[in-house]
Amino acid sequence: MEKRCECCKRRFIPHPAVRHQEYCSNPECQKARKRNWQKEKLASDSDYRANQAEAQRQWRSRNWDYWRQYRRRNPAYTEGNRMGQRERNPACGGTIGVRDCKDGRADRGTECYFKRLLYGGTRVVIAKRGLARIWMKVVISFLRMKEQLCIEEIAVSEIGERYGVFRIMSPRADAAMVKSIQKYGQISPVVCVRAEGGYQMIDGFKRLRAFRRLNQTTLRAKTMEVSGRVCKVAILQLNGSGRLINEMEEALVVQSLHREDGLTQIEIGVLLGRDKSWVSRRISLIERLSEEVQEDLRLGLIPVMMGRELAKLPRGNQKDVVDAILKRRYSTREAAKLIGYLLSRPRWESSAILASSWEVVEQRQPRPRGLGAKLLSLHEICQAVSKEFSQCSPETRRGLSLLIERTIGSAEEVVKTLRTAP
Repeated sequence: MEKRCECCKRRFIPHPAVRHQEYCSNPECQKARKRNWQKEKLASDSDYRANQAEAQRQWRSRNWDYWRQYRRRNPAYTEGNRMGQRERNPACGGTIGVRDCKDGRADRGTECYFKRLLYGGTRVVIAKRGLARIWMKVVISFLRMKEQLCIEEIAVSEIGERYGVFRIMSPRADAAMVKSIQKYGQISPVVCVRAEGGYQMIDGFKRLRAFRRLNQTTLRAKTMEVSGRVCKVAILQLNGSGRLINEMEEALVVQSLHREDGLTQIEIGVLLGRDKSWVSRRISLIERLSEEVQEDLRLGLIPVMMGRELAKLPRGNQKDVVDAILKRRYSTREAAKLIGYLLSRPRWESSAILASSWEVVEQRQPRPRGLGAKLLSLHEICQAVSKEFSQCSPETRRGLSLLIERTIGSAEEVVKTLRTAP
């Protein structure tokens, strides 16, 4: 039975193994089918939308100079885009025109949402509600923080750490920062906001702690004057491109914007360029943890991945589990095994399980070092080669005959050496 293709409108015979086939096998029609499927998926599936946005964000971080190179290779495109931008934005260099909306947010067209400003490759969101007091001059100074004019020397004693509650401490990272500053000095400036009686740190907490440990009096900093909400958003924006902030720290910031500043999940999502489901997952992640566990996370006593595992437990049992993990010094994998076993058993058995948790978690075997580590790697490589070689076709084996002969010769020498060893 023939059908008409939805793309090219030509008749085709559907494949018997494909039910409800609407497109023919023409490559252009298949591309159209994939585009339509992706468009529908983006419109209906919030998780798929979040995954696509995350993949694009990672691609941009890996290829941060793509458009710069593209404009350099295509000067005609660059000039045409420059002329078109002058037509699209005749008031170049003026202030931002935003019409008021009934609920206090920015209005553009027929929809109400936050107004976005793109400048210098950095995205900043300006909202009438809560962020209306930010003028164009302040935003431009925030976006031009790379300029040397914004850098000044600040006394270490004048810098507070009010926003340090949103960052998780890592003793190992702090020690590495101290060594780096001792060897190279301060390479990049920190970011501070002016506050009553001094400054508050936004980005550069490890550098600040390192300066205090080294008894340094001043450090170079970029300063700006913005509200508390913008400071919290700046923590994510300044550290998001290089993945310098983990999901627990994101959750702490998002929870503060939602609970303390009164922003809805939709407003936070638009403010951060994220989907509402992403905001909801971050809030749920941090609120499933008890206050004691959150404090241990901030102090760096337990790693972030262990915090994700602890979030699966009821809040009332989390502190006892953390105490058992810290007492036995379990790794994240061992803690995950213990937590999984606790979830599979009734709650009234939890105290008995934690009292003898070593029975659940297998004893760790110390990993060998030096020659022992090389022998262990050789053992794993031999097993992998044997498995893949048994699955290779005869043509592939013939193509690798030279390498096979060399490998056999080396293996025979190793076997001879190991057998002659005392």
